[in-house]
Amino acid sequence: MQESALLRLAIVVALIGLVALFVISATTELEVTNTYDIGRSNINRYVRITGQIISVKEFDKTLLLEVSQQKPVTVVMFKDGQDRSFATGDEVDITGQVKDYKGKLEIIAEKVKMK
Repeated sequence: MQESALLRLAIVVALIGLVALFVISATTELEVTNTYDIGRSNINRYVRITGQIISVKEFDKTLLLEVSQQKPVTVVMFKDGQDRSFATGDEVDITGQVKDYKGKLEIIAEKVKMK
């Protein structure tokens, strides 16, 4: 009898923990990073930037956005079937992972919001 009660308690506590982790991860946002602060030490880390689009290049499966805050940075967006249009001058809030591509740092966007 005690084993089944312990098993039920363990399952309930595990479920409560999973729900708490989900809520915390859903409500936690990265702080905005200054583009001057993005360097080689940030490779494979997630950052959040805001800025103005200064150029847009569209390809079959990707969009390249040049976003300027204080220092321009290239943002790569993979088209996922959504018809999103961006124009020079648009203000954006971008969360993504910093990557090195041919010696140049760029951000692989995971979340892009228009401001």
